[in-house]
Amino acid sequence: IEGRGLEGLEDGGLLLGAALAEELETELGKRVVLMMQGATGGTVERGYRIVGIYDVPGEALEKAFLFTGRVALARTLALRDAAVTEVSVRLEPERAEALDVIAMRIDALASAELDAQLVLRTWRQLIPQAAAMVEISDTSIWVWYLILMSALGFGLVNTLLTSVMERVRELGLLQAIGMRPSGVLWQVLLESWLILTVGLLT
Repeated sequence: IEGRGLEGLEDGGLLLGAALAEELETELGKRVVLMMQGATGGTVERGYRIVGIYDVPGEALEKAFLFTGRVALARTLALRDAAVTEVSVRLEPERAEALDVIAMRIDALASAELDAQLVLRTWRQLIPQAAAMVEISDTSIWVWYLILMSALGFGLVNTLLTSVMERVRELGLLQAIGMRPSGVLWQVLLESWLILTVGLLT
């Protein structure tokens, strides 16, 4: 974060994403005017001074979210209280596979500890189009992987076949001086392994 973060619930400063700040051509210490819908349904305008600029992976997040004090915002929107209306939980990448399991645990814990009825939604339920795009992307990556591996396998088999056909006399001579057929096989396999290793490294 460039600048400072929010100092409390009543902090009326604004924490802005780096990509959004660049798009608005503004910077730390300057003021921006926000237009919001108030509690009565009318439009509320207020000027905010930028007290911090955050930088996270992905410009979409920086353009989508900005932060200010909850109590200060409730006062601006003429809300009766500064009640929490939404809580977002972000998982670490290594735990993302257990999204549904963790969601069920949070739902059970919230139902047991809180009186209010909560509506729990995962990002896949909130944005099904994005979830479908992720699944299609993962599938396409596996398809391309199989295609590349198949092409690599055909290339390796072709190289080995050519190498063996050109060395028929040499291999026959090795067997004539006492090398076992298994030894010839292991020699060919060792050479193929070396060719594959060099190909992968280069």
